[in-house]
Amino acid sequence: MIVSSKYIISIDPMAFEPKRFYIYLFTIIPGLVIIILKLFPFNRKLSKIIVPICIVVYILGLIRGYMGLSWETSGPFTDIKYYKQILEENNYPHSPYIKHFPAEIPESASNIKIEYFRGFLQGKNFYDCL
Repeated sequence: MIVSSKYIISIDPMAFEPKRFYIYLFTIIPGLVIIILKLFPFNRKLSKIIVPICIVVYILGLIRGYMGLSWETSGPFTDIKYYKQILEENNYPHSPYIKHFPAEIPESASNIKIEYFRGFLQGKNFYDCL
C-alpha cells in the first residue's frame, strides 16, 4: 500500500503530482495504520474492525483513481515546471503545432503563463503559452 503511492505518481507526474495529498490519503495512511496495528496490537477486536476498513479505503481509492484517470490526466495544466515535459509529450520540435515554441523558457522572461490541455476522447490538444 505504501509503495503504491510512489508508483501512482510516477505513472504521470504532471497529472498526479498536484494530487499527492489525496493519493497519500488513500494509500499511505491505511498502510501505516495496518502496520501500527500489527506491530502494537492494542485490542484484537478493534484491529479486526480497523484493518478491513483500511483495506476498503485503499481499494475505494484505487477504484476512484482508475475511474477518474481519463479526465484527471487531461488537464488543464498551468504549472510552468511541466513545460519541458509538455514539449516532449507532443513530439517537439517535429510537431507543426508547437514547432514555433522555444525549447526552454528564457531566464529573462517575466509574467509567464502556460495552459495545456491534453486531447480527451475526440477533442484535440490545446496549447497556450504567453
